[in-house]
Amino acid sequence: MSRAPGRIPAMTGKLKVVPLNLLNLEYELRENGVPIGSIVRTPLQVLEKGTVRTEHREYAVLRESVTRSKYLLHGADGTFRARARRKGSTGAAYRILFDGSDVLLKKKVLAGRETYLLTDASSPIGSIVRENLNSRRMTVELADSASATPREIILFMVWVVLLIHGRE
Repeated sequence: MSRAPGRIPAMTGKLKVVPLNLLNLEYELRENGVPIGSIVRTPLQVLEKGTVRTEHREYAVLRESVTRSKYLLHGADGTFRARARRKGSTGAAYRILFDGSDVLLKKKVLAGRETYLLTDASSPIGSIVRENLNSRRMTVELADSASATPREIILFMVWVVLLIHGRE
């Protein structure tokens, strides 16, 4: 995965996802305890859309089709950033397509904790893990090979995890 020239800095290492309210609608993402972005989900699950914010930009997450299988990430100016496509019929795996990269986000079945693995064409590149089954807090861990992934893309991946979890 590569970073486009002039893009906002990518994340490195570990990232914490912290809920900001009791309704599961807003989450803050923190790197080394410092807020670096947020995710806002729509109050109605049926709409399946939201907003992803980095320090400098805002992005809209929209459902692309009525089948609830494709989602888009667009900048406020309408520029396309990423697409998530459901893989398989269970809804527990999505392909995230961005900047020429193709990442598989897949829920790990029978995990002691709710775990989502991130894999590119050749190897695992990270994970998104819920702290425990009763917690809404999560940790995002990225391998060195994924450290150049733009922040808005990582935020979009977390939004997809929240979507999958909300359906269950």
